[in-house]
Amino acid sequence: MGISTMVDKGANGFHFSNSVYGPDFDEKHTFNIEELPSNKYEWYAKEIAKRLSTHVTIRSELSLMCQNGMHWKGDTTKGITIPIGDKGEDRVNLTFGNNSNDYFALIAGKPGFGKSVLLNEIICNGALLYSPQELEFYIIDCARTGFKPYEDLPHVRFLSMTKQREFADSAIDFLDKEMSRRAKLYKKAADEMNEVIDKIERYREV
Repeated sequence: MGISTMVDKGANGFHFSNSVYGPDFDEKHTFNIEELPSNKYEWYAKEIAKRLSTHVTIRSELSLMCQNGMHWKGDTTKGITIPIGDKGEDRVNLTFGNNSNDYFALIAGKPGFGKSVLLNEIICNGALLYSPQELEFYIIDCARTGFKPYEDLPHVRFLSMTKQREFADSAIDFLDKEMSRRAKLYKKAADEMNEVIDKIERYREV
């Protein structure tokens, strides 16, 4: 199906009069091509195509999701998928489970190369997509690089902003106990189903 768009000359330059994006888009996007030679038809075509093209960013997509009351709808039964960036037209996600064998991740890099920025994206985007019942964060920030705003985030079960080893040890001790608790639940579910349950997807199904 072809789509045609009319370009009209107005008081402030050329504008779109019937784009598929509606009158608000048409009024916002005007451009002046009178100063260019009349043989610049290729430029005209590229400029129109550029103005009509839309790129949905992660931020705008999540913002629209919140406006429509669709936040916290994510289901972690089979894993989690959190968008962390765009590479060209492709969305880059951090994925654990969801038909992959990835359940752990290590982020490393030199100072100033964006590790904290990436972690903030993971926390913020994950907290919008999944409810606190589906996703929890345990944050140990010995370098104190700016995670204090998350202390009231309902997804954050533990936040340490000190270099004192005792606080980090207490968080790791809690996680160790949580792993043991879940292992017992796995074993109980496996005994009831008379099968080996070694992945969280199957445990959640049971």
